[in-house]
Amino acid sequence: MIRRGFTLIELVTVIVILSIVSVGIFSFVGVGTRIYVDVTERDQILSEARFVIERLNRELRNAVPNSIRISDNYRCIEFAPIAWSSFYEDVAVAPQTASDEITVADLSGYQRQINDRVIIYPLQPDHIYLGSDSHNVAPDANPVSGNVLRLTSAHQFAADSPAQRLYIGRTPVSYCLLANNRLTRHTGYAYRDVQSESPTNAGIGRGVLMAQYVINDPLDANDRPFRLESATLNRNALVQLQLRFELNEELVVFNNEVHLPNVP
Repeated sequence: MIRRGFTLIELVTVIVILSIVSVGIFSFVGVGTRIYVDVTERDQILSEARFVIERLNRELRNAVPNSIRISDNYRCIEFAPIAWSSFYEDVAVAPQTASDEITVADLSGYQRQINDRVIIYPLQPDHIYLGSDSHNVAPDANPVSGNVLRLTSAHQFAADSPAQRLYIGRTPVSYCLLANNRLTRHTGYAYRDVQSESPTNAGIGRGVLMAQYVINDPLDANDRPFRLESATLNRNALVQLQLRFELNEELVVFNNEVHLPNVP
């Protein structure tokens, strides 16, 4: 009787062939997995970048004219959102006697919030943040009666708007690039004369995380995340956003220009 089987050489040969095939299969799977991870990371960066750029675009376009300012360390951009805008019939302007009432064309739909600020003819950020040419809306139960806007006290504005335009600004909003490569949004704090360079030292809380992996170096003049070109006689104001995102050597750069309406 003849017994058939495999020799040791045949078994070793099969094991070697299977090992080579397995290495190839695992390498193929590993490359596919690496590609999937890379694509996922890039998609995450793109999603965060698109979200924060779109959010900034919308909010900056809804800012009170000439309310945008950038901190001295170029890490924060601050602005006053428009809560309402209308036209006024008359307002107390020097040397007229101060008044606590302003009659406007329309107030339907305006929902007052505490610390809202009436702003007329702002030509620079100081006119808004210093409070010398603006005034808070009255914090009483019925600050609006018909088309009359009632202030907390009698006030005398610095100048008339050529178009008799009036803005009501909400409390400021700041976007700040933190040292840990996070971009955060801060709101709910009062108007301040001097813009803070550090949200944690400004009493405005830790803020809401808007994006991660932002690696801009504000100390580099060519790598600042926020730039502001003030309005001129020939064009409106312009904010330039340059945000660089990096995650595991995946680098994405977003450049965006926001043209700002400038009708004070």
